[in-house]
Amino acid sequence: MDSGKDFGEGGSMSRLFPIDDIHISKKRRAPDMARVSNIAESIGDVGLMNPPAVCIRNEVVLADGEVCDAVPVLIYGHHRLLALKQRGEVAVECVVYEVDDLHAELMEISENLHRSELTALERDEHVARWIELAKIKREQDAAVLRQVDAKPGRPEGGVRAAARELKISEADARRAVIVAGLSTEAKAAAVESGLADNRTALLEAAREAEPEKQIAAIVKWDARREAAAAKATLERRRQKEAKKTAIVGRQEDEEASLIDFYTAWEGLPEDRRRTALIEIGADRYLLEFAA
Repeated sequence: MDSGKDFGEGGSMSRLFPIDDIHISKKRRAPDMARVSNIAESIGDVGLMNPPAVCIRNEVVLADGEVCDAVPVLIYGHHRLLALKQRGEVAVECVVYEVDDLHAELMEISENLHRSELTALERDEHVARWIELAKIKREQDAAVLRQVDAKPGRPEGGVRAAARELKISEADARRAVIVAGLSTEAKAAAVESGLADNRTALLEAAREAEPEKQIAAIVKWDARREAAAAKATLERRRQKEAKKTAIVGRQEDEEASLIDFYTAWEGLPEDRRRTALIEIGADRYLLEFAA
């Protein structure tokens, strides 16, 4: 394993690690294997554009129960690691940051919030966790300032500060905290019913304090959605049938008009028929037939 090369900024450096040596916390969500395959294909086309990030930790309990020091622990880039393994790679160059656990988690959240595939529920959970961690960080910073007899000043509110840091509105940040406060059972119900990306439904459920009532709100919203979808399907079917009926009606009208035309045509004398054909320029076809 090489000694790495210093990036010279932000307390980070680049270093090559065997992929299997990078420790991945069990707390991470299960990876999206379809996304892993897409990333693997992209790596094959243009290479790995953004390397994973790790921090070095001691006394890490590995999967087999062994406790080791100087272990690279993943901060972000789980899908990229799996994509590289899918392509048969055994090592990857990572960015190594000298950060504590709090800063490492903030970095992970920041990275995840830039992903477009997060559901509304996942995004709100990330924003709420950022607010929680940022508050802890500000308290730590204030304690340090007090130790050096510096005046920390009036601290900025947690939600307001997070909104500024994440470049979202304060109202958006507050709604994220509300949604993230849903019970674990209600969140699971939202995921199962396909409402994890419906923030309106999540906020409505969050108005209830008890988990059972939150779940009931999710179920009720899902039923309303299914009823609306069924109504929309029936309306599309009705419009399709109406269009089909209109087409058939036009065809019937055309047939009736043709019958009327033929009846009237047969009642005309020969000279009137020929005059009519000349007026509409159809007499030349009669000449062709005669030839």
